[in-house]
Amino acid sequence: MSIEQKKLILINRIRTLEDEVIIDKITDFIEPAGSELPEAILQLLKIADAEPEENLLPHTSITDLLNPK
Repeated sequence: MSIEQKKLILINRIRTLEDEVIIDKITDFIEPAGSELPEAILQLLKIADAEPEENLLPHTSITDLLNPK
């Protein structure tokens, strides 16, 4: 199995997850303590997190990326 196939399998499994605890564990695994993101990006993420959902712009879904038209 190629690395691309393994990535797609992982993406599909993550996409269907409903358990927030598991999602948080995956996020903690991917983003080690002391995130490597620049401080400016971290501040923007905090601002976005504080905004009500209806004020946020939608992003491309993983389904759209996996099933291009």
